[in-house]
Amino acid sequence: MAKKVAKVLSMDEKTKMIKLDKEKNEILIGIKNFRNKIFFVGDTIEYEMKGPNFEFIKIVRAEKGFFDEIGIKDKPKFKDKKEIENIKFDYPYNFVSLGDPNSIERKPYLSSKGKNSGKLICKLINKTPIFTMGESKKDKNDHTEEYFLSENGKYIIPSSSIKGEVRNIVEVLINSCIKNVEKEQLEKRLQAGKFKPEYGIIKRIPTSETSGLIKKAKVTKISREILKEIPEYYFLNKGKKELKEGFYNIKINKNIVKYETYKYDSKEKKYVNSIESRDEFEKIKSNGTEEAILWISSNIFNKHYEKILWDAKLAKDEKTYIFSEDEYKDLKYLINQRNERELKEGKKFYLDNIKTNEVIIFQSDMDNAINLTFSEIPRLRYSLSPLELVPKAFRPCDNIENLCFSCRLFGSTGNQEGRENKNVNIACQGKVFFTDATIEKNKANIQSKPVTLKPLGEPHPSLVSFYLNNGDFDAKISIIRGRKFYWHHTDKLTARKDVNKYLNSLKFTREKYNSSLQFMNPENIFDFEVRFENLTDEELGVLIYSLELEEGLLHKFGKAKAFGFGSSQILIDKFFLDSEDKYKSFVKTYDEGNKEKYVKIAKEKYVKDSRVEIKELKSILNKENSLNFKESPFPEMFDKKGNKNTLVWFTQMKKNKDFKLPKILEYK
Repeated sequence: MAKKVAKVLSMDEKTKMIKLDKEKNEILIGIKNFRNKIFFVGDTIEYEMKGPNFEFIKIVRAEKGFFDEIGIKDKPKFKDKKEIENIKFDYPYNFVSLGDPNSIERKPYLSSKGKNSGKLICKLINKTPIFTMGESKKDKNDHTEEYFLSENGKYIIPSSSIKGEVRNIVEVLINSCIKNVEKEQLEKRLQAGKFKPEYGIIKRIPTSETSGLIKKAKVTKISREILKEIPEYYFLNKGKKELKEGFYNIKINKNIVKYETYKYDSKEKKYVNSIESRDEFEKIKSNGTEEAILWISSNIFNKHYEKILWDAKLAKDEKTYIFSEDEYKDLKYLINQRNERELKEGKKFYLDNIKTNEVIIFQSDMDNAINLTFSEIPRLRYSLSPLELVPKAFRPCDNIENLCFSCRLFGSTGNQEGRENKNVNIACQGKVFFTDATIEKNKANIQSKPVTLKPLGEPHPSLVSFYLNNGDFDAKISIIRGRKFYWHHTDKLTARKDVNKYLNSLKFTREKYNSSLQFMNPENIFDFEVRFENLTDEELGVLIYSLELEEGLLHKFGKAKAFGFGSSQILIDKFFLDSEDKYKSFVKTYDEGNKEKYVKIAKEKYVKDSRVEIKELKSILNKENSLNFKESPFPEMFDKKGNKNTLVWFTQMKKNKDFKLPKILEYK
């Protein structure tokens, strides 16, 4: 059918029906159009009817709602706070609540020694594509190709991946401590205009006994075009002049005072008193006796100026500030993080350390310098780490004599990071051991070559409206939302082996910032074993339940979970218990176990639907849900060119301070 353009006359969210002025009958549309508020009554839209199915293409003209800020109107408008809080949108992950802290069972490590030892022979069947990373390589354009992990003629899902998934489920079932929460303070990016900068030159690095010292500096802006005329400051990149980032010591005279930059003239499109010509630059350097620093910082789009910092005493505004060792450590962390980000992109940041007589941007608090940075739109560290916002009862166990159920079952490392009591031994071996899940290469149904997918992105716990129940990482009253799980994608599960039904919605062009994956197609069968030792009946029941789950519930393994990858079923083929006569013979003997017996014990004691976290867990593990990821795994909004874009959606939605990720049970 041909594309059509029509005006939206009415929308009924209950029936999911809309009325268009060019259609005789009302049209049933997907729930996602309502949840993501893609268009509104009064908007003129382009669409296509494929049989009875409605396919939205784009907004032609918007009358209200979104789309008034970036060209076609794109700013979400809500009537009140309640409407913002109640907005529903489909997002690939969510959080299972932590549960009742008073119900955590902590006991000494050796107190729960049971009589059950044996092994479980298991199969793992991936119901959607699955990928675990092995070798990788870059092509000539720096695009990364990743290949499925393999060894000795077999494809492998690592034992650590299986153990981690099962442990996450056990932690919910038995209200255990929460692992793998970020111990470092996260970063936040301040918006333009939210940071009032002061400029200075570092004169002393702080120690545990002595504060650091910053001497106030004044700033003169200098046009980048001038610096591109001076060979010392540029290099050629494919015939194009690029400025060399860094700090350059120069000598200036007192004429610099005339060029103190203090504001931007929007009409003239330049800074007041900025240096705009080579002659002006040479004039302030002529017979110079005063030390100054030319700072060429990282190039960003549409950047026209660099800075010259000089001693404020020349303007009779001399002042010094002190800064603490903690501020210094935060700055070092931010520089290290920036270097890691640049390295991933094949670049090199011009700063790798903090030295005296180099420039710094900061905020002043009386005589103290705080929030040290190298940018006027800076990244700063939050006051608290995510781990500090975990309620104390759920923080990692810190005493071998006081371990939660999960740590007693799976063990605990000797790593003392994030633990309050670092003088007490915490290392102990678990009682459950997993092998890798493997499949012979000649039996595997795998993509013959890597498929280029949309950028996978990285977790962003600094997105406070998603990761926290309230507040942010600067507020001690804030609490993390819970344990992170990914939804299953119903459209990919119902497609079964036919990945072509949805693959186009995930494909992308080959770029530096995305990857091509050689993923495994659905319905492959991997084999693995679980060995257990000295488990109580309850522990064994919880282990079996967490492996096989209930009918209709699935696990998630591997990479690209947000894209619907990794949905898998685990089946226990055989259940063996060590024979009571095992010490009477040199030949190891087993008795066949009764799974139902142990699962019943676990379900009666722990898997109770009266607990909110159990309801949430079952909901997000369920292979059937009301979320729609058919078009995209992430919500999208149109940019000014009429193209869908997740970043634009985030940018606009975050402007509403009450915007939050809906809770699991709010999806019906």
